[in-house]
Amino acid sequence: MKESTHILILEDLATDAELIQFELQEAGLVFTAKWVINENEYLQALKDSPPDLILSDYDFPRYNGVVALAEARRQCPDTPFILVTGAIGEDRAIEILTRGAKDYVLKNRLQRLAPAVRRALAEAEEQRVCKQEEEGLREAHRNLERQVLERTAELQKEIEKRRQIEGVLARYNEGIELLNYASSRLLASDQPQKMIEELCLKVMKYLGCHIFFNFLVDQADGRLHLNAYAGIPPESAHEIEWLDHDVAVCGYMVRDGSRIMFENIPETPDVRTELIKSFGIKAYACYPLLEQNRVLGTISFGSRSKTIFNVEEMAMMNAIANQVAIAMARVRTEETLWKGESDLPVLA
Repeated sequence: MKESTHILILEDLATDAELIQFELQEAGLVFTAKWVINENEYLQALKDSPPDLILSDYDFPRYNGVVALAEARRQCPDTPFILVTGAIGEDRAIEILTRGAKDYVLKNRLQRLAPAVRRALAEAEEQRVCKQEEEGLREAHRNLERQVLERTAELQKEIEKRRQIEGVLARYNEGIELLNYASSRLLASDQPQKMIEELCLKVMKYLGCHIFFNFLVDQADGRLHLNAYAGIPPESAHEIEWLDHDVAVCGYMVRDGSRIMFENIPETPDVRTELIKSFGIKAYACYPLLEQNRVLGTISFGSRSKTIFNVEEMAMMNAIANQVAIAMARVRTEETLWKGESDLPVLA
């Protein structure tokens, strides 16, 4: 939850609005809140200062939660909406969730409110980051299209050059499709670590790589455990199933928490490359899976044919590592929230 989180509370009873704020404060959430009681105040509040989260009752005179949700989706479509209400029928609950509400919490079960708020805000932040990445890719795509059009206009008679440009554009589209596929699969999964092999095999094919490793930090002893791999025999994988820090490239990277890139590996004297050198690798890139500067693991790719990775290839590897890290961090957050929710007492 960010430091300046702004919550809009649509509630016609002052006592209930105060109880909601008290429940969130008791749970340690830091926020500013605005309380509105009718349709006009609600619409004006949405217009004046779009909130980070909306908590709404269901029944108002000449107004209800479905209408409030519709207005929220119209004016601030990315803002999470949670219904906080008294007794509500199953059909109404299903309707409000179907229309886009993140959750609903009964007023006699307000211990569920703080976990629901945290979960909704975490999902909203994750979606914001993904949209930023997608917008960056779209902008890069638009820039590339402009460059292609300008260059094509200059070289109309050079058919072969046109084909080369079209090939570049087709490869770029392929990369965007791969990232979109990875993002959608990771967002939909509650066990993203089990999907890494599938995704990385696709990335290997796209990059023309011959090997990849995915190590995860074991929380019990801090060592690295081999979660997924490709390009080496099973017996070799068994030998490196566990790595200590300061062992091989991945072990050093976990210690330092930053990307490590090696080029022309057969010629380098760096002792960190001895393991990958034994697999015939010539170029190697290792990326951290980070959650708030904490290393969750590593993803690395290697090539036996090329001695260096270009900017496009490094950008692809970095984007995949970021998406995997976001998905794993999301699952960890959800697990933490679920454990916290299960420990809360039930109100009488």
